[in-house]
Amino acid sequence: MSTAPSIYTPVGHRPDWYWEEILGRRGLADRRVDGYEDAWLGMLFGQAQNEITGCSVHGGRYWEVVLDLRKLYDVLIRSARSLFLRRAAAAFNIDETYTPDQLPHTLRQSVCAPAICDRRSVANTIFPYAFATEFMGQRPTQMLGNVSFEDIIEIEELLPWESFDVDFAIGGIDSCGTASLHLNLDQHPELSFASTSDADYYFTNALADRLLPLRTQVEKYNARVQFAKEEKRKRTGVEPHIVGICIPMFFPLDLPGRSWLPYRASS
Repeated sequence: MSTAPSIYTPVGHRPDWYWEEILGRRGLADRRVDGYEDAWLGMLFGQAQNEITGCSVHGGRYWEVVLDLRKLYDVLIRSARSLFLRRAAAAFNIDETYTPDQLPHTLRQSVCAPAICDRRSVANTIFPYAFATEFMGQRPTQMLGNVSFEDIIEIEELLPWESFDVDFAIGGIDSCGTASLHLNLDQHPELSFASTSDADYYFTNALADRLLPLRTQVEKYNARVQFAKEEKRKRTGVEPHIVGICIPMFFPLDLPGRSWLPYRASS
């Protein structure tokens, strides 16, 4: 199980006990110091990149696992519910007098699994015995009723940002000429853009809060790129081999910028 998150959460969304421990380790006394939000984003992004790279180096596949904790409580056998609440209180540092509706809505975790493992094996084998034991005890599957973990968790494979079929980005701050540059470059037969309009908002909308993209998101965008390249080839008779993207709000939005700058040349 990875300790790195796969989506961005602001500094203020973490509880006080978390900051007392994390910031204490880094010698920072106050999380409200000016500029720390940028440092926090950089730390989260770096962790995510390191984790998926390490998983790939060891021949694994990297997964995002999202468990609906309240749904989990509902499907537990009745005799196991009180035990689960006590264990969850200890695992999540919650007061033991809380009620089930005070459980966190979801538990999001990243997992590096052997390449041979598919979504089902991650849900029904790896997740229950590598992580669920922390808040469910040694026999988590026996606490469920007539369901499996596969029924109550969402699992998606994660990919590195360089999996996107894009070679360069036209990044701007809006109303600074990115559209004109895009439309002019698009006249070159060897260049292709996934979006035929003056801008592509896929990374600022669908991926706005992600530290790592889902495989489904990468495949959806790359399919658009392949379609655009084929349409360009039909119009010009030349096979385009350089793919660009135009993002007018590239620099004001930290996450899209961080996801691209380490891998792509931008102008």
